[in-house]
Amino acid sequence: MNYSTSLRKIFYTLLFTFALIGCKCHKSTIINTSEAISPISAIEITSSNTTPCHSATPLMLENKKWQLIRMEDKSVSLLAFSNEIPSVSFSVGTSYIQGYSGCNQFGGNCLMGNNTLDIGQLIATKRYCINVPEPEFLNLLKRCNQYCFEQELLLLKENDVTLLVFESSN
Repeated sequence: MNYSTSLRKIFYTLLFTFALIGCKCHKSTIINTSEAISPISAIEITSSNTTPCHSATPLMLENKKWQLIRMEDKSVSLLAFSNEIPSVSFSVGTSYIQGYSGCNQFGGNCLMGNNTLDIGQLIATKRYCINVPEPEFLNLLKRCNQYCFEQELLLLKENDVTLLVFESSN
């Protein structure tokens, strides 16, 4: 065996070891399904809500972490997302959206205008999670092309139809 073959074996062994260490598998945490995320979660906002957005500017999105409380017409709970509820934050200056999808961190370009959104291709970590509605959340997020505020809530919409509802967590 020559010197380069030995180095190659050491390199692949270390690479495999770090990959195993970096892999985070987790168990689902089950909580009481009757627990509400917050009192605001009880506000009746459904996907049939086709009220046009009131005037909103991109600066109203910035410097806040927005935590998901509804997906289409369903309330969100830790039971469905196991570790942490999905959240998003926006950076107007860099036209960027980032957040947590219920399993993975994600980010991507996002053009923001008055009441309008154009979310570009999102990149995400590839952590493995079982029975988490992450794909549904990300698909709804990518479809959103409008935003507005109602009773301190951020509503993300597709053509005046509410898809996702968030509350500020800071």
